[in-house]
Amino acid sequence: MLGFDVTAVWDRLKELLEMNVKLGQLQNRSQEVDIQITAYAHDRTRNNETISGIDKDIKGLQEKQATLMSIDVAKGSEILQVAIKSKCYN
Repeated sequence: MLGFDVTAVWDRLKELLEMNVKLGQLQNRSQEVDIQITAYAHDRTRNNETISGIDKDIKGLQEKQATLMSIDVAKGSEILQVAIKSKCYN
């Protein structure tokens, strides 16, 4: 045999090449996960904005309800006063 036995070097080279392929696969998967995280974060931001808008709408409706209830109570009092006055005149 001439030279030296390259079997050990060849086996190590194969291992390193396999590791390099696996590294590439892991990097691709990592990029896919990063893209997915970004998409989920965008969805979450959009949902939070929608929730904030709904909360604002609810607050506005609650204020409108309170105003209308106050007006209703005032109208009820006016009706009662008119009814009492009309009985006084009868």
